[in-house]
Amino acid sequence: VIAAIMGNDSLKCVYNENQLLLDQLPSILQWINSISYAVLALLLLFANTLVIITLKRQQTNYRNNSNDNDGGRSFKLLMINLSVAGLLLTIFLLATPGYVIPYSYYNFPNGHVSDIFCRFIDSEYVIHVLCYTSLMIVTVISFKRWLAVAKPHTFQSAVKKLKFHIVMVVIWLIEPILCIEFILGDVFIEAVYPPCRWKYVVCNNLLAESVLFSILELLRFYFPVIMIVIFNSDTVRRMQVFQICKDLDMNRSDNRLFKKVAATAITAWLMVALCLPDQLYFTLSVFSIIRPYRYSIHNLTKILFITGSSCAPFIYSLIRSEFQLRIKRKCQQFRCHRNCHNTNRRRRVSFRS
Repeated sequence: VIAAIMGNDSLKCVYNENQLLLDQLPSILQWINSISYAVLALLLLFANTLVIITLKRQQTNYRNNSNDNDGGRSFKLLMINLSVAGLLLTIFLLATPGYVIPYSYYNFPNGHVSDIFCRFIDSEYVIHVLCYTSLMIVTVISFKRWLAVAKPHTFQSAVKKLKFHIVMVVIWLIEPILCIEFILGDVFIEAVYPPCRWKYVVCNNLLAESVLFSILELLRFYFPVIMIVIFNSDTVRRMQVFQICKDLDMNRSDNRLFKKVAATAITAWLMVALCLPDQLYFTLSVFSIIRPYRYSIHNLTKILFITGSSCAPFIYSLIRSEFQLRIKRKCQQFRCHRNCHNTNRRRRVSFRS
């Protein structure tokens, strides 16, 4: 019916309502969902901004410091990119329909930008690019930590030869290509509401569509997840973290190394645990192993997916003493500003009296 209205053969591939099986939430639950995403976005925005400010100041302080080794500089570079991805993700949560703003209250654009909006914003293309970019950066961090433990003699030379800024550029260029199906799978239809509708990327060929999805999903999600699990599991095994934790005679350098390994492993495993339910549900629904897309289930798994993709830099930084000191200073400054404001206000009231 939609294809006949629009007179476009490409719209014959648009999903119909029976295929989507949408179970829209009641209005009150939609607002609860929006408030949850708004609170999550504010928390992640504050955490990632604080991480970026702290790391940039550290880079400024260590710019002329020869004691800052290549490993520390590369880790700060990775953390800044990870925080930027999380910061951009929280910003696009505000612009994407169905997150902070419910679909029923969203004002979709019209005109020439409508199709661009559907393909890049409504399709969650940008959100998925940022999530998969964060996952790939965590994979690089896990590999770097594994290399430092498994190959300590070649670690420093490998870090010097490996240009991490080039690695970051490659990741930021590859991930948008691996998420191309989100652009191709969304289309603007003016005659219906909401106007952005999903369609088949490969029309009238479900096998080809499944093969395309499988290749892209393996490269952008399952391969990094497998690498994260392998690298961190082997690092923990080599370090024998749990035995070191019980050792009371552990010196300061061992304690510092233990914290780095523990922070990397815990953060990476937590990120995988939070991201895996959403991707498994999406994969099983694409292959029709379970009931296709249900808004209520997908919304719950999506919250876990976004949280896991955005909170990694904050969890990493909590282990580091300089970041803990920065948080304490910010809290003290906030308390001082608030107390000084209240004191000045009382003084003005007393003077007027």
